[in-house]
Amino acid sequence: MSILSQEWMSEVSDIRSFMDEDYDVPLGGGGYARTTLGRQSSQLAWARIGIEKWAMRVIPQILPSGDDVKTNTMIINSLSPYIRKACRDAVIFGNSTILLDTSTGMVRVSTPETSYAEMDAFGNVAFEEQIGDITNISYYDGGDNRDFMISSVDNDTTADTTIKTFTIFYGADGAHRYGSSRISPSVRSSIRAASRNKIRAEIASNFYAYPQRVINGAWEEMDPSIMNGAKAMASGAATIQVLPKDPSTGDKLDYKQLDGADFTPFINMQEQLATEVATALGINLDELGVVKTGSATSADGIYASHEAISVEIEAWEQSITKTLQDFIDAYTDSIGVPYATLTWREPAQPSKASAADAAIKLVSAFPTLADSPAVLKWAGLPDDVLRDISNELNPVIITNDEEGGNDD
Repeated sequence: MSILSQEWMSEVSDIRSFMDEDYDVPLGGGGYARTTLGRQSSQLAWARIGIEKWAMRVIPQILPSGDDVKTNTMIINSLSPYIRKACRDAVIFGNSTILLDTSTGMVRVSTPETSYAEMDAFGNVAFEEQIGDITNISYYDGGDNRDFMISSVDNDTTADTTIKTFTIFYGADGAHRYGSSRISPSVRSSIRAASRNKIRAEIASNFYAYPQRVINGAWEEMDPSIMNGAKAMASGAATIQVLPKDPSTGDKLDYKQLDGADFTPFINMQEQLATEVATALGINLDELGVVKTGSATSADGIYASHEAISVEIEAWEQSITKTLQDFIDAYTDSIGVPYATLTWREPAQPSKASAADAAIKLVSAFPTLADSPAVLKWAGLPDDVLRDISNELNPVIITNDEEGGNDD
């Protein structure tokens, strides 16, 4: 029997369908449309795009210590993918847990479909995982020491393990014990509505792809040649048909062509729904593939529009730094390397022109910084260019003795 919360499993399944672009769209009247990877099914990648735009700004930087910095850096940097995956999963589903086997140094990240974590109002964290008939449980009370995870088979005998867990949450509080997903119910509702709107627009487009023709006034005992000609004309199979009158009564067929549909309501609705999703996810409207008059288009305008999400990311990074630093400390202790410090790269991403302009103003105020590689890097120069400039500013002078000769 599964120990996983049905509320959690249902939420994970729904969110995963949006990330995989494989969700149901109710069309009304009890009908559903299954969106897949075919454009004719009108799938939308808005949820995945919103998460990717967030995740690309959450970049951990681990600074090693000790004499053998190169080796330590290589070892420590191997942790970055696990931290980035945990951060991404936490933003998608509300929480994610990194598991470290302190006896071997093996690291893995929990899978939402087989595990979950919850936080109570006092900050205590419980993590539960079920893989087959194996159940793993761990608790953390927010202190400096973390207990080892307990494992059991079929909820029978229990045994201690050498695994420690480190859980990070996004938006967890007393009312949201599992955390909160950025793909919130309102975002999912808007995406479903946009998919439904797109499906209806495609149906209308297909219906009016060719002019719709109507023949009125058919009568009983119509000559088959007249009927066939009318059908061909109505279907668009032929553009010119001769439709004679009824020889006995003089009745004749009335030909009419329906006007094409107006797609303006579909377009306006899609823009409105895209605006709702973009606002909730903190991204620009054009990043969802919708271009609207008045949207920011310049590099500086786009950078300014991302200021709110950058501030939000910085605040979230501060809230999870202690947990991830505990993980790094436990990892360095388990493999016997010096301690390392976790920092984060600036989430704001200014254009190179803006960065260069800021660097010029800084150097104008403090001329001694002109030769600083840090300022040049801040200005956005690539590493290879920085090395060339550094070599030109600080040339290596080779003495005669170093060349193997002398003046004597």
